[in-house]
Amino acid sequence: MVASRYFIKRNDNVYAYESVSERVPGKKNPITHKKYLGKVDPETGEIIPKQTKALPKSLITKEYGSALLLNHIQESLNLRDQLNESFDYLGDWILGIAMAQAIVPCEIMDSNGVLDNSFIPEFLGLNVGFEPQMISELVNHVGNDRFGIDLFFKLRMEDRTMYTFDLKSVSKRRHVFGWNEWGLNLDNELFRDLNACIVTNKDGLPSTFNLFPESYPYIDTLRHNFDYFRRYTPKGFRLIMEADSDRTDMIIPLLDRGIEFVMPADANAKPFKKLVTRSVSRMGESVRVHKGRAYKVVESSLGVTSDKGANVYLAEDDEGYENSPKITAFFCYDSLKAAEEEQRLMVEIDEIERELNGKMFRRPLIAFKEAAGNYEKFLDFSLDDDGAMVVERKRNAMAFAVNRIGTFILLATPGISWEDVMMSYDLRRRVENLFRDYKIDLDAERIRANDLVSARGQFLIKFIAMILRSRMEEVLRSSGMDNIMVDNALRSLGNLRVVGHQGGWSLTELTARNQLILEAFGIEAPRSVMTHPE
Repeated sequence: MVASRYFIKRNDNVYAYESVSERVPGKKNPITHKKYLGKVDPETGEIIPKQTKALPKSLITKEYGSALLLNHIQESLNLRDQLNESFDYLGDWILGIAMAQAIVPCEIMDSNGVLDNSFIPEFLGLNVGFEPQMISELVNHVGNDRFGIDLFFKLRMEDRTMYTFDLKSVSKRRHVFGWNEWGLNLDNELFRDLNACIVTNKDGLPSTFNLFPESYPYIDTLRHNFDYFRRYTPKGFRLIMEADSDRTDMIIPLLDRGIEFVMPADANAKPFKKLVTRSVSRMGESVRVHKGRAYKVVESSLGVTSDKGANVYLAEDDEGYENSPKITAFFCYDSLKAAEEEQRLMVEIDEIERELNGKMFRRPLIAFKEAAGNYEKFLDFSLDDDGAMVVERKRNAMAFAVNRIGTFILLATPGISWEDVMMSYDLRRRVENLFRDYKIDLDAERIRANDLVSARGQFLIKFIAMILRSRMEEVLRSSGMDNIMVDNALRSLGNLRVVGHQGGWSLTELTARNQLILEAFGIEAPRSVMTHPE
C-alpha cells in the first residue's frame, strides 16, 4: 500500500487528506481509500485532527433506499473506480453529486440539500459537508480537467462493440462562450449557443459526450464529433438518423467521409417510387422476425449519384450502377401496421363521406376542403341536381395508398445486416429517451453556465446521473416493471429511511413495493445499515 497526503483549500481554510492505494486481487486497477485528517492550522501549519462526531442526541433521519439502489448500480457499472482513477480524490465527490442529481434533479449548485437528506455521503465516506460554493469550485475544476475527462471516457468505452450518437440542442437561455476552435458561425460571428452529442453503447447505456456550438454545418458537425470520439476507441460508430426526418441529402457526404449510418427514407418520395414498385412484387420472398414481429423484407443494393444537387438511386441493372458509391436499401412491409393504418384510413374516409354526402353548402369547395383535411387527395366531390354534395373516392389514389401502407424503407452503409438495422432503431428510441431524461427529468433543458468550462463540468455530472437512471430504466423494463417510472421508483425508495440515534442507525420498515423494486436489481432486503468502511 502506498500512502500520500494532499491538501484542499476552500475559502480561507486548508483541509488535509490522506490517500492510500491498494492492489486487490482480481481488480485491474488499484483501489484508492481516502481519509480526512483534519484542518491545517494557518499559523503553525500543523494538522488539527478531526473531531469524532458523536451521534446526535436528538433523532435525525435520512433517505436510505434510493441511496442504497444507486450505490448498487454504480458499483455494478464500476463508476466509482473509474471516476477515482480519472479524477483522483475528486471522484467520490463527483459521484455523490451525480447520485443526488439522479434522485432529485435540480441546479447542480443546489445539490447540497439533497445530499444532506440522503445517506449518499455515508455510502461514499464523505465526511465534509457539501456547500454551494464548494460544489461550484468542484464543477469548474472538473470542467477544466480535460485529461481526467478523457481518461474517464476511455475507461467507459473500452471493450465495447458498437456505438451510436445523437445531436441535440441543450442551451439557449444564455450564451456559452469559448468556441474559438470552431471559428465563426454562418452569420460570421463567434459561436455562443450550446449543443450536445451523446454516444451510447449497443445497449443504449451512455458512454461519452461532446459539447459543440449551434448553427454549424451538419456534415462538419458530424466530422468533428466522429474525429473527437475516435480518440477513445479504435472501433467504429454508427450514426442513426431521426425516424421523422429526411436526411438522404447527407448520403454521399457520409459515404465520402467513411461514416457508418442508418437512416429512413420516404417510400412516397419521387426517387424511391420506382424502386418500391419493383420491390412490391418480391415482398413475399423473405420473411424476417424482429422481437416477435414478422416483416416482409426485400434487401437491395443501390448506387447513389448526384444530378443537379439531388440524389439519384440506381438499381443493379441501371446504367452507371457499377461505378457509383453503394448503399443497402431495406424495403420492409409490416402487415400488422398495414392492417391498423388501412383500418384507420377507411374509418376516416367513411366519416368524411357521412359528414358531407347529401348536404348542401353555401360554399361547397371550402366545406369539402375543411372536412377532408389531409385526406383530400383520396376524395373528390360533385353536386347533384338539387345542389347536394356527392363525395366520391379516387380509386387510383386509394389503391396506391393501400399498397404503400405498412411499407417503410431503411438505408444503410453496405455490410450492415437487417437485424442490425432494426436493432439500431430500437437503440434510437433509447437515445431519444436519454435526451428526454436529460432535458426534462434531470432539469437540464437549460445549462446554467456562461463559459465552456462550467458547462462541461455541469454536463459531466448530469451525464453520470443519466448513466445511473438509464440503467434503472433498463432493469425495470427487462424485469417486467416498466409501468414504474424511474422517478417513481426513487421516490418510493426514499420512504425507506434510516434513523440516527445515540446507539447508531436504525432502518424504518421496508414496504412490499420497495422490496420488489430492490429485488429487480438483485438487492436483498436490508436488515442493517451499510456505511463506507473507514
